Amino acid sequence: MSRARLGGLAVLAGLALVIAVFGALLMQPRDPAALPSPLIGKPLEPFTLPPVEGRPKPIANDGLSLADLTRGRVTVVNVFASWCSECRLETEQLEALSRRSDIQLSGIAYKDAPVATAAFLADLGDPFGRIGLDRTGRTAIDWGVYGVPETFVIDGQGRVRARFAGPLTDEILAQIIEPAIRAGQRQP
Repeated sequence: MSRARLGGLAVLAGLALVIAVFGALLMQPRDPAALPSPLIGKPLEPFTLPPVEGRPKPIANDGLSLADLTRGRVTVVNVFASWCSECRLETEQLEALSRRSDIQLSGIAYKDAPVATAAFLADLGDPFGRIGLDRTGRTAIDWGVYGVPETFVIDGQGRVRARFAGPLTDEILAQIIEPAIRAGQRQP
């Protein structure tokens, strides 16, 4: 066999190997919940989000800001959108969180129109104490949100204790959210 032909076969074999490795990497299941958050244990940066106009459960001085998360009480913040099909799967778990007296449940409506958010809440129920409208997604980007739904546990000093990407389930509440709530409540 000629040297040129051997070189060509070596290049083809190398290319086939690169394609096989790349293909194997693409086939790996990706779990966005497993993506680490650089904010864990760190305080959130200041933010202020306006209220959702037309919300079925209007609250005086609604909207959401860092000041709402630094009042000494653990807050669970759920980032959702009316156009998110998976957000509809966690309504039962959010309702359960809203009935707790030891935490507050807040929401961030992500890249949504106020009328669509209000209709979503009217249709599925509104478990949130406060909701801020992140129309541009800027606050979500600052929080490292990869997509919706995502849920954060924030301690009373405004530090992120936990983050979960994906719809909440009873198992996730027990394994991730509840331990983070307890840890946040132990903080001075």
